[in-house]
Amino acid sequence: MKTRNAFTLIETLVVVVIIALLLTILLPTLGKAREQTRRAVCQSNLHQIGVAVIEYAEDNQGMSPRLKVWDITLYEENRENEQEVYGCAGWFPDPQYGAAAVYGGAWPGPVGLGLLVPEYVSVGSGRVFYCPTQSDPSHVYDQPVVGWHQWGNPEGQVMLGYFSRPAMRLYGPIRALAADMFYAGANRTGHLDPYGDFLCYSDGSVQWIPEEGPLWQSTYYYPSQNVDVRYVWDYFDSEYTSHGPLQ
Repeated sequence: MKTRNAFTLIETLVVVVIIALLLTILLPTLGKAREQTRRAVCQSNLHQIGVAVIEYAEDNQGMSPRLKVWDITLYEENRENEQEVYGCAGWFPDPQYGAAAVYGGAWPGPVGLGLLVPEYVSVGSGRVFYCPTQSDPSHVYDQPVVGWHQWGNPEGQVMLGYFSRPAMRLYGPIRALAADMFYAGANRTGHLDPYGDFLCYSDGSVQWIPEEGPLWQSTYYYPSQNVDVRYVWDYFDSEYTSHGPLQ
């Protein structure tokens, strides 16, 4: 009697169909699980950033990190100009290399959330400043030109994945401190399903703020419109009581 050692063509096709069906079922589930993990990491990142900003303010006369000036005595005279800055820079080079002039013509060093390093966030923990879902090539951890590896380079520049709010004193009402990137008032390269942003607040909480489609983009900041970025942050402040803290 002959012994069959191989699948027939029909049996092989049946196996292939079953595998294809399983992949069709499992891949979306795996994709959602991966996105949930990334969202959890983003939420944790902003929680750490929020705590660090609060600690920084406690050591700096109640002032959150500044986006343009290093000397706290210069804050008031630069305050209005600072309101138009997105706040995604972490390190700027020596003025002779050009870029630092945009942020006040200061010496090479940290700016914005970069001022949290190394006292409140270690240099080795730089990934905390980058949302794992962010796909904008200028705002990822390992970006070749402006990624975290440029930290400390007098000729280099570091762009972060989160936006820092323009400097303010943390006394009074609860305010948003840092957020997922929102160019033109919208984050179209970050959390996409659903659209929205994680933010950290001055009470140490993290919240999810959904983006409201076209209204969000048309109402808030875009550089060519000469509209102040403070309106976006004011919106985030107003949403605090609407959504409640996640952490």
